[in-house]
Amino acid sequence: MTIRRVTGLITTFSACLCLAACQGVPDGGGKERKIEEEKPVEQPKEPEERKVAKPDWWPEGSSIKWPPPKPVGWKGPWPPGPPDKDDPGWWAKHYRGDGKRAGKGNIPTKDDDLGSIPFAQGFDALNSVLFPRKDDCGIFFLHRYELRTIQSCRPYPGKLISQLCDKVVDAKAAEAECRRECAGRPRTKCEKHRLYTPEAYVGWGCDVGRPVGNFPTPTTAVCAADYLCECWSN
Repeated sequence: MTIRRVTGLITTFSACLCLAACQGVPDGGGKERKIEEEKPVEQPKEPEERKVAKPDWWPEGSSIKWPPPKPVGWKGPWPPGPPDKDDPGWWAKHYRGDGKRAGKGNIPTKDDDLGSIPFAQGFDALNSVLFPRKDDCGIFFLHRYELRTIQSCRPYPGKLISQLCDKVVDAKAAEAECRRECAGRPRTKCEKHRLYTPEAYVGWGCDVGRPVGNFPTPTTAVCAADYLCECWSN
C-alpha cells in the first residue's frame, strides 16, 4: 500500500470522527457529548420603582410612608403615575384584599379579615378611632362597627358575626353617614361628599374578655368596616 493511500485513509477516518462528535454520537462511555455550554435562563426583571410625586391628599404622619408597598400581584412600574395616584378610590380598590366577606352567604368559622390592614394603617392619621378628626374638608376614614357581648367564643359565633357584618358592610348606610359628617363640619362648610367604594377594610372576630387592672373586659363578637369619605366645597 502506498504512502498516498495510507494518508488518504487516515484523513477520511479523522473526518468521520469529527462528524460523529458534532452530531452527538455517544462515545465509548455511552455519554452524549455536548455541542456547547447551556446558556443560563434569564430571570424576569422586577418592575422599576420610579419617582412619583406624593398626592396632595396623602396624609402626613401616617405609618406607611410614600411610596407605599406594591399591592400583591402588581405588574409594572411603581408607584403608578397620574391619574391613578390622584384618585383615593384607586388606592382603596387595589389595597383591598380578595378574601371572603362574612355575611349571609359566608358564615365564618374563625377570626379572619377582608381588605388590607396595611392600607388601614397607612391612613391611620385620618382614622377617627385613633385620632381626633379635623373640623374641615378633606378625606378621612368613616369607621363603622357593630359588637355584641357574649358569654364565650366557643362555639365560634359565626352566625352572629355575619349578622353584625351585614350591618356595617352597607354602602347606602355608609354614604348617608358620610353625607352627615360633611354637612356637620362646624368650622368649614362642606356641601359636597363622596364615599369611595369598595370599603377599604373589613375585619371581624371574637374577642375573649381579659382583666384590665381591676376591671374585667367582656367577651365580644365584633365586625368593623372602614370607608373613605371625602368632603369638599365649591
